[in-house]
Amino acid sequence: MARARQERAEITRQAILDGAAIAFDQCGFGGTSLSDIVKHAGSPRAPSTSTSRPRKPSPAP
Repeated sequence: MARARQERAEITRQAILDGAAIAFDQCGFGGTSLSDIVKHAGSPRAPSTSTSRPRKPSPAP
């Protein structure tokens, strides 16, 4: 089961990288949004960017 999840994750990762390359080529780096990348990656929604690790507190100013 873990192997299948890993394989799906790698396929998703590659689709996102390919989508980003297409979007950057068409719109430039500054003109590309995450929505553009997801659209070109063929995903119905943006992947989660959160992690299971807790956030570290910001350093004091």
